[in-house]
Amino acid sequence: MQFTTYWRSTPAKRKEEIASACKTSVGFLNNIAGGFRKSSPELAAAIERSTLGAVTRRGLRPTDWGDIWPELIDAEHPWPPVAADTQENAHAAT
Repeated sequence: MQFTTYWRSTPAKRKEEIASACKTSVGFLNNIAGGFRKSSPELAAAIERSTLGAVTRRGLRPTDWGDIWPELIDAEHPWPPVAADTQENAHAAT
C-alpha cells in the first residue's frame, strides 16, 4: 500500500502512535505522505515496522531500495525494477 493512501485513512491517534514509534513528528510524516519530503532509509524501516508491513520500505524508497536493502531483492521484486513494458516484450518473445 502506498504511504499516502495509508496515512490518509489513518486516525489521528494512530498517526501519533506511529510518529512516536518512528521517533519523528506527525507533521514530518504528513510531509512524506504529501510528497514534500523523502523518508530516510532508517525512517522507512521504522514506518514499515510500525505499520506492521502495510507500508513497505520498497514503497517508501522506490528508486533506491535495492541498493539500500539488497536482502529484499527476490524473484517477485527484482533489482533494478523491470519496467512493465519490458516484461510484456519478454513474454511476447518466448
